[in-house]
Amino acid sequence: MVGAGVGVFAQSMSERDDVLLDALLHELQSRRELGILEAYVLDSDGRVAAHSRIEEYGKSYPVPSLVVDPQPAGLSEVSDESNAFRVVSLLRAGDHTAGAVIVRFSTRQLADQVRSELLWIVGVTVPILLISGLGVMVYGRRMANRLQRLETKALALGRGEWGEPLVVTGYDEISRLTAAFNRMS
Repeated sequence: MVGAGVGVFAQSMSERDDVLLDALLHELQSRRELGILEAYVLDSDGRVAAHSRIEEYGKSYPVPSLVVDPQPAGLSEVSDESNAFRVVSLLRAGDHTAGAVIVRFSTRQLADQVRSELLWIVGVTVPILLISGLGVMVYGRRMANRLQRLETKALALGRGEWGEPLVVTGYDEISRLTAAFNRMS
């Protein structure tokens, strides 16, 4: 998400279009679901060109090592901070580095989102499993009862007690077995 806008940020930075930089930062900051604590653009000298907090404009920040490295290993780096992580993405205009966009994300926000999704998944899965289990128990008990009656009748026939034929219910295998047993007796 930050990477997608880096090209636009780089173009705005190289053209010194502060209005567009502000608009891009505030659009990024407005995405509440991202959990952005702060977002700002530094020029290659460490001056704040745009910031999500107005009082930070024009201040100088330490220049990230990624910005001053003439041959950076990558175009972005991520660092871990207390309850947050920071993403630094280079703003390159042609072959030179114009600055960097730095965004700090809240890990608490991400943890809350994961927790919310997990609760939703558990809230849906547990009732489905309980209903399925209950259905299997009811169906299993019904099948076991029918087999129990068939077994009781078979044992009675073994003792020579003919009795009444069993009632055939349904059209499944047990019903066919019961009908065959009735014909046999």
